[in-house]
Amino acid sequence: MNCGIILICSFISPTNEMRHIVREIIEKEDFLEVFVNTPLEVCEKRDLKGIYKRTRSGEIKNFT
Repeated sequence: MNCGIILICSFISPTNEMRHIVREIIEKEDFLEVFVNTPLEVCEKRDLKGIYKRTRSGEIKNFT
């Protein structure tokens, strides 16, 4: 059933295995993967919540 709704979800998926799992869940014609390659320096400059700073200080562990 098509309700005319478009849903955009943003995820960090660093491995092919994770992306493969998502492709298995969502129908192939409904799945569009977009790769964004932003330099770490740019991400840190845009980091309004201070997540990268907290990660560098060791406060956040295993940050992708």
